[in-house]
Amino acid sequence: MEITSGLRCPTFSGQWTTASTSLSLDIANYVPGSEVILLPRVCAAYSPPVGTSLVPSVGVLTGFTQSGSTVTQTYWDSKGDKLVRGFDASVWQILPASSGSGMLIQDSTDFMSIALNTMAGFCVWRGSVTFSGTWALP
Repeated sequence: MEITSGLRCPTFSGQWTTASTSLSLDIANYVPGSEVILLPRVCAAYSPPVGTSLVPSVGVLTGFTQSGSTVTQTYWDSKGDKLVRGFDASVWQILPASSGSGMLIQDSTDFMSIALNTMAGFCVWRGSVTFSGTWALP
C-alpha cells in the first residue's frame, strides 16, 4: 500500500525584535533541505528629518536571502542609508520530506526524526474554559 500526503511540519526557528542589532540571523536548529519562511510583523519604517535636512527617510523590507543556516533581510531605503538592524519578523522552517524507514507516509515530514530541541510549535493561548453550551476560541 502506498500513501502519499505531502504533509509538512512547520518549526519556529528565531526572530528579529526591535532590540536586534543585525540584518542577519543564524538559525540554531536549521535542518538542511527545509524551506525557510520569513514572517514580518513590521515591513516599513519612517525616520524624520535629521539636522538641517528637510527630507525624511523611509525604509521597506523587500525580502530575505539564505546561505546555509544564516538568513539575511534585504531592504530598500529612500536615502540609500544602511540599516543597522532588521525589521521585526519571525523565521520558520518547513521541515523536508521523510526518507526514513518504518511506517512511511511518502512525501511527508518524518515526525520520528524531529529532535527534542526542535521547536515544532508553541502555545499561543492558555486559559481555563467552562463549557455551558458553546465556546469560541479567543
